[in-house]
Amino acid sequence: MASTSPSTPTTLSTKREVAQRLHLALGSVNTLIAEGELTAIKVGRRSVRINDADVEAFLRSRITQATASAPGAA
Repeated sequence: MASTSPSTPTTLSTKREVAQRLHLALGSVNTLIAEGELTAIKVGRRSVRINDADVEAFLRSRITQATASAPGAA
């Protein structure tokens, strides 16, 4: 029997929960999954979940510098 190292428990959310958290329509979450921006984990015949760590990584990838997007910025 192989030993496993202790790790942080994985927290999974439904597509609807992710949509609510990101203030998006459910269709937008489906698009993000279809385009590979978010990874969905199939947990049943029709059910999928999204790892909360993946949602956090997605959000971090979207962070922009406020000064770079401000009007009149060089």
